[in-house]
Amino acid sequence: MRWSALAALIGGFLAATGGLACQGETFFFCDGTEDCGGEGACEANGACSFPDVECPSGRRYGTASVPPFAGECTAAAGTTGATSSMAGGTDSTSSAGSASFTTGASSEEDSSTSGSPPTTGQSCPDGWWDCEWSYRRRVSVTANASGTHSDVPVAVRLGPGRIEYELMQADAEDLRFVSAEGSVLPYEIESWDPAGTSMVWTTLDIAGSSDDHFWIYYGNAVAQSPTQLTGVWSDVYAAVWHMAEGTRDSSANGQHATPVGEIGIGQGQVFTGAELLTRNSHLDVGSSEAVDDLFASGVTISAWIRPWGWGHNTYGRILDKGSSASWLLYLSQTGQLTFALNFVGEGDATRWRTLPEVITLATWTHVAVTFDVENQKVPAHVYLNGVEQILEDAPAVPDADLLTDVDLPLAIGNRSNHGRQFEGVLDEVRLERTVRTPEWILLQHQSGRDTLLQFGQREAHE
Repeated sequence: MRWSALAALIGGFLAATGGLACQGETFFFCDGTEDCGGEGACEANGACSFPDVECPSGRRYGTASVPPFAGECTAAAGTTGATSSMAGGTDSTSSAGSASFTTGASSEEDSSTSGSPPTTGQSCPDGWWDCEWSYRRRVSVTANASGTHSDVPVAVRLGPGRIEYELMQADAEDLRFVSAEGSVLPYEIESWDPAGTSMVWTTLDIAGSSDDHFWIYYGNAVAQSPTQLTGVWSDVYAAVWHMAEGTRDSSANGQHATPVGEIGIGQGQVFTGAELLTRNSHLDVGSSEAVDDLFASGVTISAWIRPWGWGHNTYGRILDKGSSASWLLYLSQTGQLTFALNFVGEGDATRWRTLPEVITLATWTHVAVTFDVENQKVPAHVYLNGVEQILEDAPAVPDADLLTDVDLPLAIGNRSNHGRQFEGVLDEVRLERTVRTPEWILLQHQSGRDTLLQFGQREAHE
């Protein structure tokens, strides 16, 4: 499989740090320079870096780091984000779409937070949410948002260096996320591995303040999992596929996809990803009230993609409703991303295309499209890695109604009648019945890149 080929490609670099992490393996988080050995240094994002003269910064992340950084150069002084990628050339993230890395949050306790009073007679520090929990870590949010964004879903990768599994219950029943104000936050465990890396989702209000943060609490041997864990994905989400094995929809709609053909599950950008391995491969979503006629109102569609090629017949589908009869999002051999929508009485779909050569093969890219049915002047916006794209010959919107797609099947990674296989890996595919702002989309890109959060030191009370 291509996973092995990719591992072989980067395996020659920094061999001491181990191979590319895939499902079933672990990522490595460092807590200090002593964890990296030799000439290694522990960067602020919890990844080890090593000297490498081919990098402008002079250092490269080890290949056992979390996926957004594994094998990449560290940011050069005075810049932000990663500067190059070992697989697929330069990373297309712009400086406007990256978060800089600074030192971790202070280990001093934050006495400004409020919360529930102690539930036992134990004594614990002021601002401690619940004294029955022995440990916590402050997690700072590094967003440069210009306004407040509510209920922002955030990916929280956990592993050695970010949490101590040995100090908590093996099945994470004592895991809690608590806001700076002391409110318990909803969360979803996508994957929990007390011997390696775990993926958890929570939702935050992000104001762009330098003091934006939340807390992770753990270390309660008698705690039980909250009875209500919903709330990460609000009602505006028509579907959320993490692309884990089983292709489960995490939204309240339960729009689970059915694998067709051969689907490989391996390393994604955020956590796991799905690779379309045969010409008929796709994820069959079908038709339902949740996903039908999405574009009758404001919509945002998004995904992380890593294409190996341009797709079967050079038109690789990311999403396709009705085998091109309704709407579709696809790649072409010109390196373009195209969003197409069908209107009543039109002979062909209306298409919004990026400029050529903006998509790079073998490189992870966050793609997003918004469509506002009320804005007939500029209804469609296309984003790559959180940056809005210039469109090639953007068309006028036809003076016609949208074609209904009720009862037409939705397919991920192909047309439902095949012939347009996406050649590559897909991760974190979402459909939302709302028009997201550019800042919101940038936050999702940063979250997927693991550049949005900074983990502080463990705090404890006895």
